[in-house]
Amino acid sequence: MKNSLLLILCCLLIVNTSSNLFAQGDEMPGPLLGFSYGGFNSLHNGFDDIYSDNSMPIEYFFGVGYKRIYLIGKYKTYSANGRSIVDNGDFIGSADYSQEFFMFGLRFYDQNNNKLRYFLEFGAVSSLVSETITTDNRVPELSSSEEMQEWGFGISAGATFMFTRFVGISGSVEYTRLMFDIENGYETGDVNLGGFFISAGLVFMPFSD
Repeated sequence: MKNSLLLILCCLLIVNTSSNLFAQGDEMPGPLLGFSYGGFNSLHNGFDDIYSDNSMPIEYFFGVGYKRIYLIGKYKTYSANGRSIVDNGDFIGSADYSQEFFMFGLRFYDQNNNKLRYFLEFGAVSSLVSETITTDNRVPELSSSEEMQEWGFGISAGATFMFTRFVGISGSVEYTRLMFDIENGYETGDVNLGGFFISAGLVFMPFSD
């Protein structure tokens, strides 16, 4: 909920900032919006040993730019379910994991008037992680629930193909680095809960010429 509100505020900030930047020019900034669907690969060691039932996250993005440079905001959620060995194998636990990503940054296109346009993107990333582990026989002492939030950075590269003047398809590979300070009964220390997100989807770029 907090990240959703942050997404709305940043989108409003993008519109206001871009309008102020280009209000004196003959051309107004153009919006960019769309969504993509793909797979997320966590960089946390041992993640796949616990979580085998992973969701395919949908990412929503919105931006405002001029010619080849866009201010952009992105939001996606990721969830996974699995089984965990608790207390040295004496109990089997069910594990539920969810993670929200919000990115605010810049996107640079190599060209603004060709059908095929490559881009590079980087920005700050905020992530909220929730994890709950319970035992099948509901032993309270062996159950845990944790929620953490941290900031990091992300970078991505991709391409957009415009099959009409304003509508196209887009694909990208994104890397995020999110170092969480974890202290629980299973692990301790800095853990990177970022990863790679490979996705493809639709993009709308009115007034991009």
